[in-house]
Amino acid sequence: MNKKILYIILILTSIIILLLSWQYVRKDNILSTLSTVNILDYKNNVVSINNIRNNYLYLQYVDILRVDDYEILKNVLSNWIDTDLNIIVITSHKEIISNYLNENEMKRIWVCTDYDKLKKKFKKLELYSDFYVLNKKGEINRSGNNSLGYERGVKIYLYQLLLNKKFLISEFIDNNINIKYNDLFIQVSERIIPEESDYYVIGLFNSICNGCLSGSIVNEFNKLSQAKSANIKVIGILNNNFESNEIPGLITQLDINFTLIKANERLCKRWNELIAEYNDIELNNILFLIDKNGNVIKIVDKNCGCYNPFIEYLYTL
Repeated sequence: MNKKILYIILILTSIIILLLSWQYVRKDNILSTLSTVNILDYKNNVVSINNIRNNYLYLQYVDILRVDDYEILKNVLSNWIDTDLNIIVITSHKEIISNYLNENEMKRIWVCTDYDKLKKKFKKLELYSDFYVLNKKGEINRSGNNSLGYERGVKIYLYQLLLNKKFLISEFIDNNINIKYNDLFIQVSERIIPEESDYYVIGLFNSICNGCLSGSIVNEFNKLSQAKSANIKVIGILNNNFESNEIPGLITQLDINFTLIKANERLCKRWNELIAEYNDIELNNILFLIDKNGNVIKIVDKNCGCYNPFIEYLYTL
């Protein structure tokens, strides 16, 4: 083979390898960052990053001033023993962790004490502790704040990743059914008056705040209620996080011009059961459209990522 052609092939091969390596590093940037700091086992031996790759990884910041951080860590250790889950604790004081964990627990974790370096990398807040759940590719699957606690935060995310347990909207409300046959939404069926509206848009809110998704949806509902009042009625339903006497103030604060009610006891019970199982983030901002006969036409929730197309569709009715 001509030496010039061989030389060109070698150069092209090197470029391809370099590009592939660069792509891998980008995907694996968190593990690559961890490879630049010391990660120690319970005997203070340095742990190779190769021992971390290709397994699930739970990465938790532990603030020495927050006992709750240790409680979350102990729950992870006791509930996820027989799994492919590596656990790295990031803290500024390894010796203090050993005061909270027993010897067997210490053997199951690796500790990184380069707290400031990783804090900067993950843009860690000074006063709160965070956790990250990484899949086997080294990509962040979920992340959150330890203020959620174990049951409402870490546990749910680990269930989703390790056991593939995910919330399905059909557990709450199913598409292509008649709302009149769903006992959970009797408050909705009672408000359906075919002579008054052709369609009803329902929004389920576990929380509402200005500047977040729920607040944006409320703003869109206000516009919709005003623009399509002739054939669409909007109804917002609040979970029992809200007291009945708080609703008038909420209506005033957000200038709400559509019907806003508190969920009845039956709906709240099921709603909160699902929240306990899947996290309140999954069970907020659930929207669905029904016709004047009570037939469910469309359902929108966090997992579909289609709020804007849904709102746009409503204006075509």
